[in-house]
Amino acid sequence: MNKNLVYIIIAIIILLLIIVLASSKKPATPVETVPTTIESPYDSELFPPETAPEVTAPVMEEPTTTIMP
Repeated sequence: MNKNLVYIIIAIIILLLIIVLASSKKPATPVETVPTTIESPYDSELFPPETAPEVTAPVMEEPTTTIMP
């Protein structure tokens, strides 16, 4: 029997085993969704909701270009 033919048959058997094992796995259990906004106890201790500092983005001033003569 040809050596290459034996290698090809062994490779086909291994591929079939991988396919069978992969398809027989049960589907993964769905992960419980974690809420995206997690209330941190430290934030509420440092800044209670009524005294929380106002967070505002800095206002960018218009760039002034001076034309040199």
